[in-house]
Amino acid sequence: MPVHLTADTGPAVTGMLYSRICLPEGIERLLTAPELEAVLLHEVTHARRRDNLLRLVHELVQCLLWFHPLVWLVGARLALYRELSCDEAALQRSRGAALVSALAKLALQANTPVLQSAATALVSERLERLLAPALPGPRRLASIAMGSAFAALLLAGTLFTVAHTACCLVPVR
Repeated sequence: MPVHLTADTGPAVTGMLYSRICLPEGIERLLTAPELEAVLLHEVTHARRRDNLLRLVHELVQCLLWFHPLVWLVGARLALYRELSCDEAALQRSRGAALVSALAKLALQANTPVLQSAATALVSERLERLLAPALPGPRRLASIAMGSAFAALLLAGTLFTVAHTACCLVPVR
């Protein structure tokens, strides 16, 4: 996967079908080799999963259902969960400590021009979750149940809105 150094963006993946990782110039001076490897692993995970394509699909749905508050809520949660999922890939490959330290360095006030991606607003929540201990069994099941309930509620709300809108668009004679 090609890596491109640029002056105007933070670590990010560009493109949907043919992905390219963009890193800010000077990042190799800011991060150690293991930290840079953890950041690259995180970005490669975004590219492999085609997260930019998922974001585009959500934005198209958001254009169609701009009036529905659940669509806006899902957009914020999807962005966070995309980042957390890629962080998890780094954790599974024993790069967790390096990723935490890289995020902390990139989030420092002096380094904010380096980190200009959409993920900057999520850095504190990502660090909090990376530093939190793993959830034990019952808490993990409760977390999965809450996530499933949220997804079901979102799906029901969206389908109800679409059905109601389609019903109201039929001309009355």
